[in-house]
Amino acid sequence: MCDQCHPVSIAASQPIWLAKPVYGLAAPIIILVTLITNSLVVVVLSHRHLRTPTNHILLSMAVTELMTGLSSCPWFLYYYTFGGHKTDDVEGLSEFWCRFHPYFAVHLPTIFHTAAIWLTVFLAVQRYVYVCLPSIAVKHCTPTRTWHIITVIICSAIASEIPIMLSEQNESYLEGNKRKCYSKYVYESIQLDTFKATVLCGRALLVHIVPCLLLILFTGCLFRTINEADRKRSVHAISLKKPTTSCVSSTRLMAATTRMLLVVIAIFLLIEIPVALIFVFHFLSVYYQMIDKEDYGYVNTLLILRNFLIILTYPLNFAIYFGMSSSFKLQFRQLFTKKVLYVASPNTSPGWRPRFSVQLIDIHKIRRPSSLFFPRKSVNGGSAQHLQGNHLEVPAMDAFL
Repeated sequence: MCDQCHPVSIAASQPIWLAKPVYGLAAPIIILVTLITNSLVVVVLSHRHLRTPTNHILLSMAVTELMTGLSSCPWFLYYYTFGGHKTDDVEGLSEFWCRFHPYFAVHLPTIFHTAAIWLTVFLAVQRYVYVCLPSIAVKHCTPTRTWHIITVIICSAIASEIPIMLSEQNESYLEGNKRKCYSKYVYESIQLDTFKATVLCGRALLVHIVPCLLLILFTGCLFRTINEADRKRSVHAISLKKPTTSCVSSTRLMAATTRMLLVVIAIFLLIEIPVALIFVFHFLSVYYQMIDKEDYGYVNTLLILRNFLIILTYPLNFAIYFGMSSSFKLQFRQLFTKKVLYVASPNTSPGWRPRFSVQLIDIHKIRRPSSLFFPRKSVNGGSAQHLQGNHLEVPAMDAFL
């Protein structure tokens, strides 16, 4: 034993009457659904025709959100679903779970959730550059630079959790017929309360408050810009008799993509703002004693609801992509059929790259790679104009899904 050790009581910090139905029943079901939906998102967005800077961010978000749930699932299943809490009451936690349950319950989910938060901020910033600063988008919003920033975000999320991971370690001791789990503070030269207060204050600022403020700022700017663009486009459409098809298609795709991303960001904010408020309230309650210790059970209840809210909306992104992106829907359909539903659009510009431009036309038969077979009537008749009208010529910087 040591002076800096304190017993670990999971039942005291996680009221079983709420934790068991939430963590033991609801959470595994949502994580299973997230595993299916986010895996489909990863498969679709990994297709070579959909490898754009924006899609790289969405793919990374899908992976980090999925790992947020999966990393906590072993602990949820053992302790709450399969009755580990009963074993804990009678025999105590085993040496393995005593030592490693903080990683499954706290550290790993925190790392992946932090990465998902800042990836969402990166998505909003990049979309703001596309819409409001298109002149610099071609130079700065490249696939390579996007992957570099994604890597920095993930590494920073890991680094932010390392101090708290290394500051404590759990040890199991046999006392009589029951094992007791104790948390040992490693850095005895630093005051425990000061260290934890500093770490949690930094987490509240850098993981919750600052990202939420940035998301609100950039989302508001994007929403205002889109509304102004819609108004100007409606006035411009009245003044022009025959606007070019490629220009109209590109503009509509850009606007539709931005609206879809705004929905993703708005839903994220809808959940993340309450999550941030609960975490800040928890921090203030612990270190500034805003409430009595007898009433801290309400804070523990809020923390359980906070953790549940984090994973609750993860499966929704698949529904948003499928419902609002024709390209995502088309590529998803392509996974389950042998028919060729689309082909890469032809080379029409010097900077053309196949993965940035997709022709959304239902093709039932391809005779040879270099040419498409259509009935003579569809080529010579009016159907050819219809096919031309469905051809989306999208610049690389505007491309999405």
